[in-house]
Amino acid sequence: MAKRQSASPGDDESLESELRRKEATGEVTETTLNADDRVIARVTDGIYRQPASALRELISNAYDADATYIRIKTDAPRFETITVSDDGNGFTRAALVNLIKHIGGSLKRSPDGTASGVTDATNPDLSPGKRRLIGKIGIGLFAVAQLSRQFRIVTKTKGENKRRIAEVTLRIYDDPKSLADASAGSVKIWTEKAADKESHGTDIILHNVKRHTREILQSKDRWVRPEGDGNEQVRWKPPVYHVGTSVLKTYAEHELVEEREDQPKLPWEMSDTPETKFPKLYQAVLDNTGQSRSDPSLAEIFDTYFQTIWTLALSAPIDYVKQDPFTLSGEDGVHFFMLSNSKKGQSERIESQPGKNIGQIAKLHKRRKTGFEVFVDDIQLFRPISFLDFPNSTKASWTDPLMFIGKCSQDLTNFPSEATGGPLISFQAYFYWVPKIVPKENNGVLLRINDASGTLFDDTFMRYEIQEKMRLKQIVAEIFVEDGLDSALNIDRESFNFAHPHYQFIAQWTHSALRQIANRHKQLLKGAQSKNLARNKIRQSSLIKKVVIEAIEELGAHGPDLPAQVEIATAVEAQVIASKRRIGILAYDSNDVLPSEILQQAKGERQKADAELFAEKAMAVAQILDAYGILETLEYKDQERLLRAICRVFATDV
Repeated sequence: MAKRQSASPGDDESLESELRRKEATGEVTETTLNADDRVIARVTDGIYRQPASALRELISNAYDADATYIRIKTDAPRFETITVSDDGNGFTRAALVNLIKHIGGSLKRSPDGTASGVTDATNPDLSPGKRRLIGKIGIGLFAVAQLSRQFRIVTKTKGENKRRIAEVTLRIYDDPKSLADASAGSVKIWTEKAADKESHGTDIILHNVKRHTREILQSKDRWVRPEGDGNEQVRWKPPVYHVGTSVLKTYAEHELVEEREDQPKLPWEMSDTPETKFPKLYQAVLDNTGQSRSDPSLAEIFDTYFQTIWTLALSAPIDYVKQDPFTLSGEDGVHFFMLSNSKKGQSERIESQPGKNIGQIAKLHKRRKTGFEVFVDDIQLFRPISFLDFPNSTKASWTDPLMFIGKCSQDLTNFPSEATGGPLISFQAYFYWVPKIVPKENNGVLLRINDASGTLFDDTFMRYEIQEKMRLKQIVAEIFVEDGLDSALNIDRESFNFAHPHYQFIAQWTHSALRQIANRHKQLLKGAQSKNLARNKIRQSSLIKKVVIEAIEELGAHGPDLPAQVEIATAVEAQVIASKRRIGILAYDSNDVLPSEILQQAKGERQKADAELFAEKAMAVAQILDAYGILETLEYKDQERLLRAICRVFATDV
């Protein structure tokens, strides 16, 4: 097999010269696409498994090109054509040549990016508009390849009176022998005049979207499934909300029986504006909690199309659906704690300050307002995480939300680069605890690099091995990495090299944070349980006293004016009991009245409270018996036997 060769700088210069020469005449230039070996090696099995992953890369590219918006049109529910448009910087001639001749060899974060207009003039880690770059690997075209093999790029830069058009056809790598061919596909490039010199941006039109991609977006496996010999199709239960279906055919005995088109069921009205639709989609998840199930999954509520929108919203550098986590304050009913970076440190309570949010109090870096908006089929996307809409729990002892704040910056310049993976790692994070996370897919930790993410929430919390299953299910966390970690990303940008030093550093920090959270939560839980026990004891005591008073009132003139004074004490000397009896107090030793099982169980705080409440009920029984004149006819030993017998009846279910 011949070794695949990447295009040389000379090839780039030759193609760029030809494009420059033909721009005046509008002639078409035909050439081939070239890809770096590391990317081609992954093309045969597909870099991405879901359409959302490929669309995410196009969103990242638009962001890195300083776009203020990106609009994705999917042609739902047919999904035959997808159009992606942005108002970014557009491709210069040099950038377009590099895209074609070096797929997988990005100009981003390299000195060559400045000359091609891809990066900032002084810092290759920034876009021309000073944004921290999300992308690095340069696999945008192969992201598109997961959706379609034929697409058109229409791009224009500001100040030019022409737009560049590239018609791309990618090769199909269905045979290992085809890797011997150095071409990744073919492309035709030409220019057309543009009336508005100040306009800029890029359109990508995907023709003939792959059947596999269409069927995923159409939720084909959700709507029908084959039975028997595969000719008969049976409908599954549709999701609560869906975009509808195109013509759905049902077969029986090899003949077409019915054609049906399912109308969409949307969580909004057709008249709603783009910015109000996604909040309603998010609210639909909250509204469905506790309906058919207490914690339905997104797959039960949404079809694949809506799940794709949700995933894109979770990954993009955009605003939260309701409120940024670092703008919360004590007025929102949240308790805040600062995490320690020391090995055996503990979290410290952060006191609220009037007029200040947690970001200001903890001196966190404020999330930059990117001015970047993402639209899918006239739906403006927002990050689907909210902090004040979680359902409350009446069963939990502690129900108030807790937010643990952390920040860390580690300078690694004095260590060998092969041991550190980079000179610096810097991040800040929050861990938000509530009794119940909705949706449950938001449970876990999400790593963001420059405010974007390719992964979903990791409910293992980066392989935390301590048995904290219940508590971990009640945490949503995001770690915002400002420097470092991107070199740990695998080529699909959806997973990490777990052995990378940066990933290991953040994992260890996360596990330390979880230990601190567990310790603090246990402490709060214990305090809350004590308060709840005290409140419950007061309430129960009040009810018991009320029962005694009502019993005496029913006796009228035949009863005493007030209930007798009764005491059941533990470890009291006989002479003390005798002295109390002499002044009219009905005094008893708990060992003579209360069943042994009640006394033996009184070890923990809750058990002690239960034992005290049981003793109070026993005293109430003595007061009622005395009011009816029963005790005055009995010796104290007989009184004790009677009370003990009654108490044993009550204790049979303890």
